[in-house]
Amino acid sequence: MRMLLLAAAVRRAHGITNGNILNRLADSLGGRRYAHCSVGVDGKLFVLGGFYTGNIPTNESHVYDVASDIWSSVIAPAPVAVWNATAVVIDGFIYYYGGIDNSSGRPKYVYKYNIATNVWSVLSGSNTIEGRSGHSAVVIGGKIYVYGGISNVWENRLYVFDPATGSWTAKANGPQAMQNHSAVVIDGKMYIFGGRNNSGVVIPTVYMYDPVSNLWSQKTSSPTPRHEHAATVIDGKMLVVGGRSSNSGGNNATIEEYDPSSDTWTIRLTDDALLGTYPSASEIAGKMYIFGGFSNLLYEYIP
Repeated sequence: MRMLLLAAAVRRAHGITNGNILNRLADSLGGRRYAHCSVGVDGKLFVLGGFYTGNIPTNESHVYDVASDIWSSVIAPAPVAVWNATAVVIDGFIYYYGGIDNSSGRPKYVYKYNIATNVWSVLSGSNTIEGRSGHSAVVIGGKIYVYGGISNVWENRLYVFDPATGSWTAKANGPQAMQNHSAVVIDGKMYIFGGRNNSGVVIPTVYMYDPVSNLWSQKTSSPTPRHEHAATVIDGKMLVVGGRSSNSGGNNATIEEYDPSSDTWTIRLTDDALLGTYPSASEIAGKMYIFGGFSNLLYEYIP
């Protein structure tokens, strides 16, 4: 199997604001990457899909090892080459769904990657809803909650995929159709932030979905509208990074924090290194790893 390695780079502080630290880590393999997705598993960052070294979506995946500060390309290629897809982790498996391929199609199937064996599989029967892109996906109770995006229409529908049965279930529709938003889980509830609605407006809104009651509610909006951004959770708070505040620009250089316990927003750090659009963000051991966004740069944010 082909394997590429990038020499380790010493962690170097890039910015410090009120005790918050931003470190630049080893640059990734190859050229710039954007509209990809990433997940953190056992001290490693898995990066899948998106655009890589050009304007054609890739099926090539890379892995970054936090302890050694080294990238490698030891992952088997994904079954599809797509951008604007989602990836989540359940019990040592990565579930990869949606996106747009090079023919502007949106694959319907859910793909499963076994981290231990380095083998991909296609989940038969998982193609019973429309494929979509620019959606979000999170895990609650071992099931995958997929919201929004674009299929053949702008979506405000919420579906739940059960890996145990390979089936989809419709839940309560969300308050508005949107794409290129973010979603995280805090205390068993899904928080949707930002995105662009079907009127073309970049929105600052936070919506919470409670899977027990199957109800949506609106929370305090961010001071900064964003889409094409990324988000993750550390210490029960949602951290948002990157993206744009308008359709024509307005790139964001801040990490903002949303605290659901107080329903408030705080700017945690400002740095021009964070100006990327379509980055990814993943939590590993209480730190946020921010990768890509029209670059091959990787940053570690320590709250």
